[in-house]
Amino acid sequence: KDYVAEHSDEAAIACTPKELRKLKKEGRRGVVLALENGYGIGTDVARVDSMYNAGCRYITLCHNYINDICDASRYPSENPYGGLSEFGEQVVKRMNELGMLVDVSHASTSTLYDVIKLSKAPIFASHSAVRAIKDHPRNLTDEEIKAIAATGGVIQVATGRWCLTDAPRSETSVKHLADHIDRIKGLVGPEHIGLGTDFDGGGGMIDLKDCSQMKNITVELLKRGYTEKELAMFWGGNFMRVWKETIKVAEDIAKGKK
Repeated sequence: KDYVAEHSDEAAIACTPKELRKLKKEGRRGVVLALENGYGIGTDVARVDSMYNAGCRYITLCHNYINDICDASRYPSENPYGGLSEFGEQVVKRMNELGMLVDVSHASTSTLYDVIKLSKAPIFASHSAVRAIKDHPRNLTDEEIKAIAATGGVIQVATGRWCLTDAPRSETSVKHLADHIDRIKGLVGPEHIGLGTDFDGGGGMIDLKDCSQMKNITVELLKRGYTEKELAMFWGGNFMRVWKETIKVAEDIAKGKK
């Protein structure tokens, strides 16, 4: 918030898809606030409202370790709930009511399926990759990818060597990223793929060190035959659709339709 306040000519916080599109037309960056790790909610579901009122529009339910909401994927032997806790169920329901995206990146398999069972809105994985290509507990199995897509959701692929390949960091490139994108497209179609760089969490590669090199992804996907429509879906279209649908769910809940 401090940054956009000081650089209002360059960027502004967007709380809705409509606001994000408006900023793009104005030539400014749209910043969507999020909470990575619901640990900050503690055990008070009213803090979900506080986060929403502060501009937060999605919450990553957990990080590498368990919290009061759910089990995490990284250390399964330490998971006490078998998925969502009772409090976590309250959190997901409240997020649906407010129109906040429920992010299952970092969550355990059992948490993911609990969220899918409970949520009335599409499911969102903000920064994950494909376990069939890189066997890492943070990555999603083919079955999990299909389950997320079945909700109408989106899987945004992270860009770190840790989730993409066993190749040395000095050789990790957008080709490895595109392999994961291809796999998801083959499993569930182009309507459920996005980008979740995670630059501040180990993301980046030799030809994608920061956002100034994003065009290299488009070049690689064009080489692989991706159409203009598919690229539009990948570059935000799928995320915007899921966000709009999540807001629509909240509106329907408020009207008693859900």
